[in-house]
Amino acid sequence: MRPAEAARAAFNRYASLDAPLLPSHAADNPDQLWLADLQVELARWQHSNFGIASDEQLALGVCEEAGELAHSVLKHSQRIRGLADQDTYREQAGDAIADAVIYAMQLATALRLDFAVLLHETARKVMDRKWREHPEHGGAAP
Repeated sequence: MRPAEAARAAFNRYASLDAPLLPSHAADNPDQLWLADLQVELARWQHSNFGIASDEQLALGVCEEAGELAHSVLKHSQRIRGLADQDTYREQAGDAIADAVIYAMQLATALRLDFAVLLHETARKVMDRKWREHPEHGGAAP
């Protein structure tokens, strides 16, 4: 099963975002579903504060936050705008990274994809690649 298919199947188990419970409340091992809980909580927060966001708005939110991260990295490397300080840089970069992930998680929700499953499945595919062994094939054996 492809990552997106696995993520959609997982999301469909708790697709009712207005249900009274979070995904972990109905699970055998609730500790494994904290990211699913967060995804549902963010979707509820998004809906109550802003209504339904379009895929375009959410994707542009990811891009905006990536731009803020790039800004932090650039200004840190230039040692200007207060970002020469390592703690300030880490705080601003960390905030931009987290905000980008939040937008990405909400886009996954809009696409009815379980973010944790998508992240896990895709990370496994990436880590299966052997770039040093097969650099000409994108890390995969021919």
